[in-house]
Amino acid sequence: MSETLRLPALFGPPDDDGFGYVARTEGQARPSYVRFNGKTGTYAKNGEIVPPGMQLIVGKSAKAWVRIKQGEKPERIPQGPGQPEVLRHQLPDREEQFWDPDPFNKGGVQDPWKKEISLVTVSLEGEPIIFPVVSQTGRDAMSDLCRLIHHQKLQRGPDAYPVVELRVTVLGDAYSTPIPKFTIGKWIVGAVELPSSTAPDATAEIEKQSVINPAAKSTAPSQRKKSKPAPRRTKNEPAPWDDDLDDEIPDLVG
Repeated sequence: MSETLRLPALFGPPDDDGFGYVARTEGQARPSYVRFNGKTGTYAKNGEIVPPGMQLIVGKSAKAWVRIKQGEKPERIPQGPGQPEVLRHQLPDREEQFWDPDPFNKGGVQDPWKKEISLVTVSLEGEPIIFPVVSQTGRDAMSDLCRLIHHQKLQRGPDAYPVVELRVTVLGDAYSTPIPKFTIGKWIVGAVELPSSTAPDATAEIEKQSVINPAAKSTAPSQRKKSKPAPRRTKNEPAPWDDDLDDEIPDLVG
């Protein structure tokens, strides 16, 4: 019997090889993760550095409280539309004597609960990617991006999805702190292009509460409305790293 006849006899009909079934049912629950390191000003995908300019199609945003404590499994409390806002004093771990030491503040401790904002995205090649941030500077930039997307989707319709480019800029402080910069390059609209939304325009009311110009395409610091300057630091004061700029927390799927 020839070699070509032995394999079908061994494995069975080629149209029932199981590869498609396994690929469809087992390969969709493991998205990649992108993170920003505010100390080095770099992005990393699954731990590997990627150059600025990576483009992601943004479909959703999410918000949560994340508990990170040494020697314990991370916990997440999701927040979302229609749910009451959970405040810090409503969470456990309020006794500071049980908190972990703060590596950025000698003699200090750090709250195990951190606010997190995430973008649920896909790459231009269709790879699911989640991009979470927990630092104050990262959340500022990402919340500005969410405002831009919200304002513009009011006009473009619910089936419009922005293609966001990941860049890096610096905070205008004495330390030139690297922070993420998000730029909307273009929009992808569904197969049937929707007309402009006929819903009441809520943009003006939202603008009053926003710190960024909703007509902008970027979250660069120059787009943020000016606020009162912070008190000047002395030369001997340490850099303000207490907000954990590196956003290096464990991946939490689900």
